[in-house]
Amino acid sequence: MKETTPRNPVTNSGRVLEELEDWLHNLPGTSVDILRLAGLVGPGRHPGRFFAGKTAPDGEHGVNLVPFRRCYWRYHSVLQAPKGGHIYNICAPAHPARNVFYPQMARLLGLEPPQFRNSLDSGKGKIIDGSRICNELGFEIPVSPIRW
Repeated sequence: MKETTPRNPVTNSGRVLEELEDWLHNLPGTSVDILRLAGLVGPGRHPGRFFAGKTAPDGEHGVNLVPFRRCYWRYHSVLQAPKGGHIYNICAPAHPARNVFYPQMARLLGLEPPQFRNSLDSGKGKIIDGSRICNELGFEIPVSPIRW
């Protein structure tokens, strides 16, 4: 999913974000950049806790994460030198399957690994492409979303 992919939110939170983006882009006399962050991981947000001991759907779907600690200053630099009118996805380029990644992360913490059901669509789910900001602004996102 690229920044130019048509938005089609299916959740209330997705519709609110769509409305907010539209509102920000239509503010008179201003031009803003929007950073769409994937799932944040870092201090206090270890992915091993997200699904530990649970059963969840869509095990084959890819994981979309971004490490907060390793990228914070890069986000800050983008905000300090805005280009205006741009949307950037911020997501690690690796998208391991949920049924591989989350059990591994739970085991690192000594927690019960989650169980995943296969998805009905048997696809990879929504995969976020964060390459635009890397190509345009020299932004670097670690390949591995986690460095412990």
